[in-house]
Amino acid sequence: TAIDSYQKMAQITGPTAELSSYISTIHHFESQQFLRLGQDPSASIDAGLAEIASCIAPPEPDPYCIDIQARLLSAKSAWKTKQRISDFRTIAHAYQLSRQVLSKIGDEPDALLSSGEIALQLVQATQPLGKSQRTTLQEGIASIDKALVASPGWPRALVVKGALLLERSKLERSLVQKRASLSAARDALAAG
Repeated sequence: TAIDSYQKMAQITGPTAELSSYISTIHHFESQQFLRLGQDPSASIDAGLAEIASCIAPPEPDPYCIDIQARLLSAKSAWKTKQRISDFRTIAHAYQLSRQVLSKIGDEPDALLSSGEIALQLVQATQPLGKSQRTTLQEGIASIDKALVASPGWPRALVVKGALLLERSKLERSLVQKRASLSAARDALAAG
């Protein structure tokens, strides 16, 4: 497997934050597949978190490792949501980490997309919507817009943007703003 290959490289070159983040990214992809199949992704998530434990530790936590930590925590929260278990703390922590990452690698398209996806997940976990969710939505939309500048027409980013705009429309006070958000959401979803 890819994980075995990366682990063999680590045996030769020694462990690095870069290799750990790659291995953890594979665990994240596995967890996403398990989630799509409705199967428990906990083993993949735990393996990914264990792999990056050394590169997220102070004094110099690696931003790419923190990014994958946020994604793994997001997957953990998604699984709990599927199990009808409220887990606001985990998704809130994932979002905080994703924002921290952007302060270090704010031009990285994957980190921008990830932050937007986690913002969406956080907003959807917070019902009813309120003032703090408006800020989260705006930050998520800004992250996705920046990802789309780097990768124009990115289907996944467009879909996430559409979903964020749809959530924002629920918070709009005026009918004009609500219609504008809904129209922008429809356009983004159609383009994605």
